[in-house]
Amino acid sequence: MKGTAVVLAALLSLPGILAAEETYILFDIEVSGYRDDDPVWLAVEGPDGLTHWRVEKYIFAISPGKYRVDHVDFHESIRFRHGTLHIGEGESITFDVRSGFINFLGTLLVEKKKRQGLEMRFKADESLVRLGCQLNPAVFSELKVVVALLPDQPHEYEVDCTDLASE
Repeated sequence: MKGTAVVLAALLSLPGILAAEETYILFDIEVSGYRDDDPVWLAVEGPDGLTHWRVEKYIFAISPGKYRVDHVDFHESIRFRHGTLHIGEGESITFDVRSGFINFLGTLLVEKKKRQGLEMRFKADESLVRLGCQLNPAVFSELKVVVALLPDQPHEYEVDCTDLASE
């Protein structure tokens, strides 16, 4: 039995083989009407408290659970408060991240309105899936994709990165 555990641990440490509880997020962000600078961080409140996700990282490991978009930062330092677009409770978006999947959010579109505050929505963006495949095909070969914004419709999708690369 002890030998089986050692072999299993060795297999899980190999590149391309993921533990069953591994969980990933796939997202991007576009902001308009706020500044000329591109956003650098998306801050979300979740199981690990307030965390900052680097924009243009696209796909990365994450803890499963409930998340809420808190604010967007337009500067390199997450401690520097100038250049932060705060999102009010009523304007924020919440989503669930399921364990053992690539949780697809899509592209978060944030638009600042002159009189009406913010408008935020996620856009399903197939090119983001293609980019995720280019950046980390091993994750797509091991895990199915779920749409994080549709927890009541838990459809699981298999994405074949070799098919996307040939398109």
